[in-house]
Amino acid sequence: MINSFDDLNLVLKKRGNSRKKGVFTFIVASLVLLDSPFYFPIPLVGFFSVVMASFIYLMSFFQIYNGIKLPKKEFLSFIFLNKNTIKKEEVFTFFKDEIDDSSYEKMVNQLEKLDFISLPNHDMEYVESHSVIPENQLNLTDKGLDFLKKGKL
Repeated sequence: MINSFDDLNLVLKKRGNSRKKGVFTFIVASLVLLDSPFYFPIPLVGFFSVVMASFIYLMSFFQIYNGIKLPKKEFLSFIFLNKNTIKKEEVFTFFKDEIDDSSYEKMVNQLEKLDFISLPNHDMEYVESHSVIPENQLNLTDKGLDFLKKGKL
């Protein structure tokens, strides 16, 4: 579980580095595959070089995927660190390069279907008692908190 904003920033930085590493390993795999008929400069020849390039391609795809998938766990941790309630603007301020409008909507819909977050309540009793309609506010549910503590679904 992520316990501070510094830890969360570190995790987000690692995601960016994962994308870069994935692209780099993809290029390395391409060079190994292109060099497979020749003995020089990489002494991997034939079937073994194709198998090695395939393994490196597979690693690069996993690294790229881990870098570009939606940061759901980090998003839930961000809500938890903000005392279980956030607004949409705070998300865009913190996750500058990670989340845009479409990915935000997709992630909120997925997390709401899993019952990890709840959207604002617009019923009349809430509005009358609080005298304000909470726009773009997300709340972390108990199920989402349990997910953060356990670390998996």
